[in-house]
Amino acid sequence: MLVKLSLIISLLLSVATGFSQQSPEKLFELANTAYDNQQYDSSLTLYKAIEEKGLVSPELYQNMGNAAYKLNLVPDAIYYFEKGLKLNPGNDDLEHNLKLAQEKQTDKGGATFDAGLSSWLSKALGGTSDFWSILAVLFAAIGAVLLLAYSFINRQVIRKVGIIGGPISWGLTVVFVGIAYLQYNVANNTEYGILFEPSIEVRNDPSEAASIAFVLHEGSKLKILDENEKWYKVSFDAKKVGWLPKESLKVI
Repeated sequence: MLVKLSLIISLLLSVATGFSQQSPEKLFELANTAYDNQQYDSSLTLYKAIEEKGLVSPELYQNMGNAAYKLNLVPDAIYYFEKGLKLNPGNDDLEHNLKLAQEKQTDKGGATFDAGLSSWLSKALGGTSDFWSILAVLFAAIGAVLLLAYSFINRQVIRKVGIIGGPISWGLTVVFVGIAYLQYNVANNTEYGILFEPSIEVRNDPSEAASIAFVLHEGSKLKILDENEKWYKVSFDAKKVGWLPKESLKVI
């Protein structure tokens, strides 16, 4: 009871002072405490405040998805888990939680990320673009140190390590830069979205007067094929293609 009272006071103070004045670390701490005390609505609000600061991560989206799932906000949970997987493809925890949320969907199946070589590599390698970028910088520095050691130190063993290790480190740097670029592209892919309308009639043309192609329900994952000012052309699977209003879909 005292813990919950302390949490409520902290949340009230956060609201009074404004989320913008709180550090992301403090907001994350408050959000986690709220979640642990089953204050899922408050925790989701605090996680969103962090997201609005532009400080996103797979862990943040996983926590947001978990809070939304506890609140039975199925499309929100699916959306956040999918956002987390864009940043960290192949993450086991995110994939597991996503499957749990998808079990609550009305429409089973739906669009999946393209199964091309780049998508397969992205999922198999895992990690974020930031992680691979840090590795690239680290090995570039190691390579430079080793080659400097080769150039300026006359001890045979060090020169041998330098002449072999330097090029290898720089070769790995190139590999890690390539992986970072791959993961960055996956994270910035905007070809998919999650449906947030409880139920919607997907049209054969971008007009309310057009005939109905099929009906979908919230949480469905759709591939965006085309768009105009107000409508997205989407596919649910190979056989279901149509148009729906942009405001009904949140791009992942």
